[in-house]
Amino acid sequence: MSKIYVIRLLTGEEIVADITPSEGGITLKNPAALMVQAGRDGRPSVGLADYVMFAEKKEVFIESSHILFFYEPMVDIKNSYSSAFGSGIVLATQKPGPNIIPFK
Repeated sequence: MSKIYVIRLLTGEEIVADITPSEGGITLKNPAALMVQAGRDGRPSVGLADYVMFAEKKEVFIESSHILFFYEPMVDIKNSYSSAFGSGIVLATQKPGPNIIPFK
C-alpha cells in the first residue's frame, strides 16, 4: 500500500513522494524535493521541485540505509504535492498553513 510521506535522506535532502515499501528500502513514485525559499511577502515558503526531472519513469528505489527518517506531511504540503505531481485530489484544511509553491 502506498502513501504520501516526506523522507529525510542522510544527505539532508527532504523528498515528498508516494512511497511503497520494498525489500531493503522503499520505492518513491513521483518524488519531489522540498525546498525552503523566500515567498512573495518575504516570509519563508516551501517549494516543490521534481526530484527526477530527466527520468522517463518517475519512480526510484532508495535503500533503507540511506534514509534517516520519514514522516507524514501537513495537509497543505500533501495538497500542493497532489496538485503538481500526484492525483490532483486536494483535502480540506482547517487553518491557514505556510506558503507552499509547487515548481514543475
